[in-house]
This record gives sequence, C-alpha cells and structure tokens, in this order.
Amino acid sequence: MDVTVFEAASVRGRTESDGSYRFDLPLPKYFAGRPLSHGAARVLIEATVKDSAGHAETRGEPITVSESPLLITAIPEGGTLAPNLENQVFILTAYPDGTPAKTRVTVHAAGVADQQAATDDGGVAVVRVNPRPGSESLRIEAADQEGNVASSEAQLQSRAGEDQILLRAERAVYRAGERVQLKVFSTKTRGAAYVDIVKEGQTVLTRDVELENGQADLSLTATPELAGTVDINAYLFGRDARPVGDHRLIFVQPADELKIETVADTRVYKPGGEAEIGFHVTNSRGAGVHAALGLQVVDEAVFALAEKQPGFAKVFFYLEQEVMKPRYEIHSLGMPELVEPTEPSQAEQRDRAARALFSATEIVTPNRFETEIGRDVPRTKYGEYASRYGVRFVEQVRRLTVDGDFEPVLRAGFRRR
Repeated sequence: MDVTVFEAASVRGRTESDGSYRFDLPLPKYFAGRPLSHGAARVLIEATVKDSAGHAETRGEPITVSESPLLITAIPEGGTLAPNLENQVFILTAYPDGTPAKTRVTVHAAGVADQQAATDDGGVAVVRVNPRPGSESLRIEAADQEGNVASSEAQLQSRAGEDQILLRAERAVYRAGERVQLKVFSTKTRGAAYVDIVKEGQTVLTRDVELENGQADLSLTATPELAGTVDINAYLFGRDARPVGDHRLIFVQPADELKIETVADTRVYKPGGEAEIGFHVTNSRGAGVHAALGLQVVDEAVFALAEKQPGFAKVFFYLEQEVMKPRYEIHSLGMPELVEPTEPSQAEQRDRAARALFSATEIVTPNRFETEIGRDVPRTKYGEYASRYGVRFVEQVRRLTVDGDFEPVLRAGFRRR
C-alpha cells in the first residue's frame, strides 16, 4: 500500500502589523481514521512565511480531526478480563488532541447496575467488573463540564478456562526501599500460588503464597537492584493440574536521585569571551558522586522555543525496550510524566495513570505463554513448579489424613503424571 501526502486546500495572505495572520480552510468531507485513534485522523497544517528580503521559513503542525469531542478508552487491569473474579477496568477520557478530559462517566454492562465514576485531572477513572466467560460489552458515556458528550462501545475479552488467577499490585511506580504490596485473586478458594519477580529476563525472587477464600497477600521490598521495569508473574495449578498465570509490570525508581548544581565565574560574558562553569553532582543524601554529564549550549531564544522533555532522559536510561515499544496508543498518558517526582497530592493520580498505561501493554502482548486454557507458564519453569506443587499437594493431603502411609503412593503417582 502506497501512502502519500496530498494538498487538500491552501490560502495566501499578508500578516498584520503584529505579525499574525488569521485564516479559514475547508477540510475534506471524508478522512480515513485509525482504529487505535478511535477513528480520528491527522492533518498537517504547513505554513511558509517570506519576509521583504526574500527569506522564507516553513513550519508544519499536525492537528487531529475527530467526529467525537471526547475519546473514550477502556483497559482491563490484566489486558483481558479474568472471568468470575472482580476486575478493575481503567476508563480513560481525552480530547482528540490528546489532552486529558475531566469527565463524569457512566458504565452500562449487561445484567448489573450502572456504575458512575469521575475521571481525575489525568482523565483516568476506575470501575469494577465481574465478567462471565467470553466477551464483555461495556457501553460508556462521558460528559465534561463544557457540555461535550460522547459514548463508546468497548468489547473486552475474557480469558478461557475454569480456573483463573488475577495479580494486582497496589501501585505501579515505586522508589527503591519501599514495600511492594501484591494481591493474588483466584477462582480456587484454597491452594498454593507462586509469584516470581523477574528483572531483565532473570528470576531474582520466588515466593509461595497460600490462598485463603480465593485471596493471598504478598509484601516484598523494592531493592535498588530492581531499578527500572520489573515483571511480576503469578501462577497456580488448576483442578486438572495444568498451570495458569497472570502478569504485571511495575517501575522501580533508582534510590539515588542525582542533583546538579552549577556555578559560573561571572554573571555576564562578552561576545567571544571564555566562560568557566563548575558542576557539582550529589545524590539524595547530599554526597558527591561520579556522573556523566550531557550539556546543551544554545541561544536563550532558541532554548525557549525548543520542545523540552525533562523526564525523557530518565525514561531512556531506566525503561527497557519492552516498555518503549509503541504498543497501544493512549495520547493522554506518557512515561516521562509518570516517573518524574510529583507532589504528594498528585501521587495517587499519577500512579493510577501509570497502572493504566502498564495495563495497556498487556492488551497487545498479554502473555508470551498463553494457551487455550488460560495463561500458561514457561516450559523451563514447568518442572520446578510441578515439583513444588507436588510437595504442597502431599502436605495438604497429610493434613486431611491421619494415616501417613498414603504419602509414598501420592508422590509416586504425581511423578508418573
């Protein structure tokens, strides 16, 4: 398929005395929108300005064309819904240009009462859904304070299989040294579940948890070695002894935030003069540290016009390639603002947005080991989990039986399977 840019309309004129020029352009009556952008399309507005000396400057600015004043997105916390469990679903509302929209939303689902929620300043709200197997259809209505109204149908897929597990992290962004609170939910009321902490493809920590009434809690410390993105995998064995699992992504900020202090030898320099500037880099405790510095020396006017992203360098160094890949378009959320320090009053809002963004990555790549029965475990881990499951199974049987003679038979039978 060939894609080209064509000129839809043009206009000529002269600027006012203040350098401004106002114009109207008729847009085409039809645009080919993209599904990931909720049917919105992009138009490039390009202007060429020429002065009396014949010098010309050209600049283009893309704009978004949408038939809806609000864009609505629904994201299950696990990418897909775990049936017969209470799932959190993030509702995101934004204007077509990507600006978060603070709205009141109403969620209609078959067989249950309507839910109402309000999105925060980041355009994110959370509702709860207890789906049945198959697909779940949500009709979402949103309205802002300016009178803009929109509705959208969201088809959310549910996982297959009788046994299900759902992993939930209390937050998405942690600082090194903080406690990571995890919850495991399952359709199995009792039994063992296994949680792996994976960093850069290597398992750094494994824990077993015991389900009580279909729930289990796990608390662990975000060590400095976990700085960056961390994969958390939870597994259990179903009634047919086949494993099902769930996955979550969190981000651990490094313990030592670097601070840079600059000292110039004078406040004003003459053209062509030499400037001597000292740099002092310290960690969060105020101690000096070795660091690599990147400098930009530009004209102040150019710097003021440049689009700066203060958090991008941090994201570049600490986010792995998995998160940096474009997977799912959410124009109202971005990683730089999610990992940068923020005021305590905004921490909850930022973390909710980070959870929604990480959950969106599960939609495109839900799990590398998915099967028809649910989310499977890596083949390399199957033997280890099967052995641990066998030990737990024997322990539970021992509690239920008075005669311990069954134990050798049970172990042998489990190995033969």
